[in-house]
Amino acid sequence: MADAGRLTYDNYYYKTDGKAFRFNRKKTSRRSADGSEVIVPIIPPLQYVLDEIAAPPTRDGFVFPDILKGAETEELRRKYTVQENSNVKEALHWDKSICPSGTWCRHSFATNLHNAGVDMDYISESMGHASSDHAITQIYIEHYPLDIQMQNNSKLLKKGMPCWLSWQICPQKNWLNYSHNLL
Repeated sequence: MADAGRLTYDNYYYKTDGKAFRFNRKKTSRRSADGSEVIVPIIPPLQYVLDEIAAPPTRDGFVFPDILKGAETEELRRKYTVQENSNVKEALHWDKSICPSGTWCRHSFATNLHNAGVDMDYISESMGHASSDHAITQIYIEHYPLDIQMQNNSKLLKKGMPCWLSWQICPQKNWLNYSHNLL
């Protein structure tokens, strides 16, 4: 919410004809060589949100001015950010046991892109991480769901692959062994 409150209709927004936002992630901007730059493509669901609750585009104007309410001190910005997080939770009528946060959203973002087969470099860059070091991005990604694990593991035994494993039961020792066969 801290980043959404600081988001503006900057030159990048206008250079892309309103197709993307660019900002520096507040939490990590001082720890990153590029200031934790994040590019957010405006896909249809985001455009719907913008149409519903964003301020009309004006050069260098805030996209969501109601979040920080013009606060001039960091203390007041933090207060308004916490309040807006609560407002969102209430507006969505989420169960009290669900406590979405910025971190929760980032985990969900990374995991869903990863499970959809999106390249790790893109996920890292989208999160403001260095695209060459995936260690930080990996922290956000949950394990693959079981159905994807099953699909991926079933590819091991498909014939016609340049290299495949054939599994055989070894009756004498009652365990599985495998032989590596090249076609």
